[in-house]
Amino acid sequence: MSIDKDKLMNNQITVSIDSELIRDFVDGVEEAYEQLEQHVAAAIENPDELSHVDEIFRELHTIKGNAKICHVEDIADLVHHIETIVFDIREGHIVMSLNLGELILITLDKIRDAANQLYSIGKTPKKIIYEYSQYFETLCSKTSDEIETHSEKIIAKITGALLEFGSPASVQIVSTRENKTNEEIPPAEKHIKNDLQFFYDLILRLEANIQFWDSRSLSMWEIAKAMNILSGLKVDHSQLEAAIYMHDIAYSFLPLDVLHSTKKFSEEEQDKMREHPTLSSELLMRMPHWVDAAVMCYQHHERPDGNGYPHNLLNSEICEGAKILAIVDAFESMTHPRPDREFKRSILRAVKEINTYSSTQFCDYWVGIFNQVVRDRFITYN
Repeated sequence: MSIDKDKLMNNQITVSIDSELIRDFVDGVEEAYEQLEQHVAAAIENPDELSHVDEIFRELHTIKGNAKICHVEDIADLVHHIETIVFDIREGHIVMSLNLGELILITLDKIRDAANQLYSIGKTPKKIIYEYSQYFETLCSKTSDEIETHSEKIIAKITGALLEFGSPASVQIVSTRENKTNEEIPPAEKHIKNDLQFFYDLILRLEANIQFWDSRSLSMWEIAKAMNILSGLKVDHSQLEAAIYMHDIAYSFLPLDVLHSTKKFSEEEQDKMREHPTLSSELLMRMPHWVDAAVMCYQHHERPDGNGYPHNLLNSEICEGAKILAIVDAFESMTHPRPDREFKRSILRAVKEINTYSSTQFCDYWVGIFNQVVRDRFITYN
């Protein structure tokens, strides 16, 4: 199926339809998205297990049908092209390879974003939908042997503007513990070092009790440290390190069955979870020398667009350390499993997701610094 360019407006596709119906469509996309993420990840891991492919096809078919009902024809066309590829996988003509699966996941991210934009402003960006549809329309014309290579080229094109990555198979995280820098970090006083060791010991105890949290804080600190150094130490290094270790320490007061829940949180549980920035910051406020770190903890779920919590602060009102913490916290969460999602996103998808929400959820200045750190210090090519 081809796309009629005449149907596309100059910049965006505009849909005039009942808002409740659009809300239902967006909710359906969100629900299907969660299932699709799991099944695509499982199909990549176990390409011979076709039950996951059947579920992918079913969820895509539902999204396509709902998009047509809502007259969002271009999203329907994009999903149709993905569906055609999945049908060929189901028939055994091609396999769900790493690069093809990654491309499908990246495209699903875009479909979800477009659906949410459709509800929020009544428009979906034409360029995104059209370009991604063209990618898959081209894939449909490729042979089985060509699809993997072509998927890799498409991924490189999509992500190249951000990081000049190769394919997901060619990148891996490299520890920065032995990386050196010419930037001198001022030595901390003895009482500061002692406090930081205490904070680190505390978070290690929490990490030992929570699924998938092993070495989480150390990993976050390595990224945050590199970002701060690259910025010229815009944030006090010791205060930032303390905030990295202590920002989630209030989870210690929550029942483990809540932290390990594989279901969506109830409204009451969500409210409890949202208390953690306040409680964590209050602990630090009660200790001398750690006021700046306490503010970072308190604000790390605020957003530049004012839609964060607990106080809907704008970018200019959020401290720089909290902006770093927000990015590394999100990156760590996306690239590691969680109790409600036992698969992890690739580095490519996580970085792309963070860039997608630059200036809305994340500070655009620090996203730029983050991109350089990931490219220069955390990625190597096999």
